[in-house]
Amino acid sequence: MSLSPLSARVLALAEIERRRRSKKLVTPSFRGAAADIQNNTAAECIISGPSETGKTFALLYSVHNLLMRYPNARATLVRKVRATIYGTVLETYKRVIEYGDMAVTPYGGVNPSMYLYANGARLYIGGMDNPGKILSGERDVIVVNQAEELDAQDWEYLITRTTGRGAVVPYPATIGDANPAAPEHWILKRAAAGTLKLLKSYHVDNPSLHDGTDWTEQGRRSISRLQGLTGARYARLYQGEWVADDGDDAFLPSIALWDNCVADVAPATSHQPVIIGLDGAVSGDTFAAVAVSRNPDIDNAIVVRDVRVWSPTDKPLDYGAIENEIREMLDTFNVVQVTYDPFQLHYLAQRLSGVVWCKPFIQGADRLEADAQLRSLIVQRQIAHDGTAAVLRAHLGNADAKMDESGHKLRMVKRHAAAKIDAAVALSMASYRALELNLY
Repeated sequence: MSLSPLSARVLALAEIERRRRSKKLVTPSFRGAAADIQNNTAAECIISGPSETGKTFALLYSVHNLLMRYPNARATLVRKVRATIYGTVLETYKRVIEYGDMAVTPYGGVNPSMYLYANGARLYIGGMDNPGKILSGERDVIVVNQAEELDAQDWEYLITRTTGRGAVVPYPATIGDANPAAPEHWILKRAAAGTLKLLKSYHVDNPSLHDGTDWTEQGRRSISRLQGLTGARYARLYQGEWVADDGDDAFLPSIALWDNCVADVAPATSHQPVIIGLDGAVSGDTFAAVAVSRNPDIDNAIVVRDVRVWSPTDKPLDYGAIENEIREMLDTFNVVQVTYDPFQLHYLAQRLSGVVWCKPFIQGADRLEADAQLRSLIVQRQIAHDGTAAVLRAHLGNADAKMDESGHKLRMVKRHAAAKIDAAVALSMASYRALELNLY
């Protein structure tokens, strides 16, 4: 007996659903902030972090699980512009709904306007470019993808739709994910005020990147790509820091990264090994000496011990006086090495070599590695300073980054001809040698 077209279609859909249920995926495992968002009870919550931490998947799964558990619940998935949902976050949502044994059906053609759950729950799709279309009534949950794209007015409009009136879930909420943006962003302001719960995710939270013990192959590929970013994108999408954009060529994506390294620094003990880096010129330009030691409390970390910079005014620099101050530094600290630019400071190093080990710092390959290492130390807050060396901060702010072809090594260069970066270079050389010598 032949079936009518309608009956055949119904049977085909039933078979597809049967096969889907037979391939039911196990419940995903979550770590860190991704696990925290699954049990959120805050009225406002955002999970923030660098790119590829799995924050969007975790966020959508929390909503999917909620809709499966509470019949007739109403949720809305929102982005700044509705059209940008398709092909981006909605693709992640399609993967999410494969978990669980409940049928979820798209409604509305190629670009669905909602997803219908078998228990009567619904997920609407919308954008802040036309919020009235899908946010005219109350919602149990509103989930915002890339919340950093919204302005404060958008967010405040959304929270008026999750007040709990008519809710069927126990904790109505407006939740979202966000990539870090500028440090004055409204997300940080609401978090500081205590009205918004801000969760921070990390790359190790993502099981596809890190298995809990080591990086996966995909993790190594992803991290390598992210480490090649420049400017504020490096700090935001690789390190997950909320920083200002100081330009794509800047050595530090934001000088705020250096400010974040301010800490209570205990004085160096009399036996603590110290390295001094020297950078300067014999032609009357700025001269810098920076002393550092390893941090005895943190592995592979640096503490800035002393910063001295001499700048010419109406008279040339007095190199005799500079040498005397450097010798005072040798008397103050347990200096095990002075490292220097051999092209400029060879004769000074000869005079000092009678009292301290002086080792030239090759300004080619070694500088490429040292400068890249210094930026990593600063971004990861593996370097501590007391915040009093304004000239060092200024020199770091004057530095641009010139990348090599691999994208993994860089050299600090002056932003313009008159910019001074000598103290930053001295810090780079001293820090590299301190970690290389592995002396505590």
